[in-house]
Amino acid sequence: METDQIKIKNRLIEISEKIDSFFEKKKNELTGNKLLTFAVEIGDIDFAELLNTVQSKYNTSLFFSSPTNHYSFIALNSNGNLSTEETNWEGLFSQVRGIDSTNNFDEYNLTDIPLLLAGVKFDSSRTSDEWSGFKTFHVFIPEIILYKTNERNFIIFNKRLTSETDRNFILNNFKENAQKIFDIFNSVSSNSVRAELKPVTGNSNLKKEWIESVKKARAMLNNELKKMVLARRLEFEVEGKIDWQKKMKSLRDEYPGCYLFVFMSGYSVFFGASPEKFIKIEGNNIELDALAGSAPGHQVTEQSLLNNDKKNLTEHKFVIDFIKEQLNPFVNRVEIEEEPHIKKLSNVQHLHTKVTAQLKSKDNLAELMDALYPTPAVCGLPKAKAFKAIRQIEKFDRGLYSGIVGWISAELNCEFTVAIRSALLKNNKLFAYSGAGIVKDSVPEDEFTETELKLKTILNLFDDQYKSK
Repeated sequence: METDQIKIKNRLIEISEKIDSFFEKKKNELTGNKLLTFAVEIGDIDFAELLNTVQSKYNTSLFFSSPTNHYSFIALNSNGNLSTEETNWEGLFSQVRGIDSTNNFDEYNLTDIPLLLAGVKFDSSRTSDEWSGFKTFHVFIPEIILYKTNERNFIIFNKRLTSETDRNFILNNFKENAQKIFDIFNSVSSNSVRAELKPVTGNSNLKKEWIESVKKARAMLNNELKKMVLARRLEFEVEGKIDWQKKMKSLRDEYPGCYLFVFMSGYSVFFGASPEKFIKIEGNNIELDALAGSAPGHQVTEQSLLNNDKKNLTEHKFVIDFIKEQLNPFVNRVEIEEEPHIKKLSNVQHLHTKVTAQLKSKDNLAELMDALYPTPAVCGLPKAKAFKAIRQIEKFDRGLYSGIVGWISAELNCEFTVAIRSALLKNNKLFAYSGAGIVKDSVPEDEFTETELKLKTILNLFDDQYKSK
């Protein structure tokens, strides 16, 4: 019976032969500046199980899983860093269009493979030490992607070529990376010591501060400023080592309808489970979520939230109207579900309306992203006035919280989630975030309760004291 090491060795030999054959087949294309991409199919593996080992071996990584785990991937190492301190969609899409690539995707009928991974901060005007590990527009081309879709699993290698690149150097690099990945497969680890959170002095006064903030926000609302979204931040000391494998599996079990993400950059890790799609583009088809208006999952009936909750229905309508207005210049049609439905999670339920549209062209994707980002669900309406008001009231940097995390393919298809229900780990400090939409009918105490429920998505992972009774 073969040992694991012998199996790995034989698999590496097989991959090496495939790489050699691929190079021979594509040798006339391997000239000039080019991105060389090679995919190889592997056996079944749960990528969440790799997170502890990955974080000990790579400086940059992104684990991303779509709702119901339709697809998932781990992107490793930066093969090209495009990060900036300013949000620059035009520059990004120009970069994608300018990439000349050669790949073997046709061998496996692979499409929409992530090429660029991106995290975009909520407010580019703010900086802080806690978010210093991420750029405002944190974008990279991965060196390696572990990709799962339709119960098939792949390792995908990316390497930039220049006219001086030596073929043997590339071959050896691919083979070394394959060896490294199989070593990770063979060393899946779980932390036995449970990480615990110790609140930092000052968290106890946050309810009073929040109520005052909501009152200030309501006083600023008028016919011109219809809504703003305020956020809270809790700070903790972390005792013990976080077991990312267990955390992501817990979130996947508890929130199967959410996007999961773990974005690591140096000593900073941003992670969460978001119920909200920012945008999905496939060909010329667009999907978006209008997700606004929330209530406790166990205290309010679905019928009451759908029919009688004036505050939440008003907040939800603001988001739908905004999305429709911003989409119109870029699409041939917009289809909006006639009535919202309930997106019910274990701790909170949301009014949710699906929006679809058909692009006129992908030439204006940068303008489309600028127009939509951020939505009133995390900022307010109108956007510029809401930003100004938030900057006056909030005393901290949201960073990637309420920003977006996702990917773009070589075909300019993409999928991004709004980065809510999330937290930042930096060294031994954890910052957990949540927010609530403030309109004229908002009750400060109710909005505080809403933020407490949303915080439980993260806090429940660490200590029973935070779990709902």
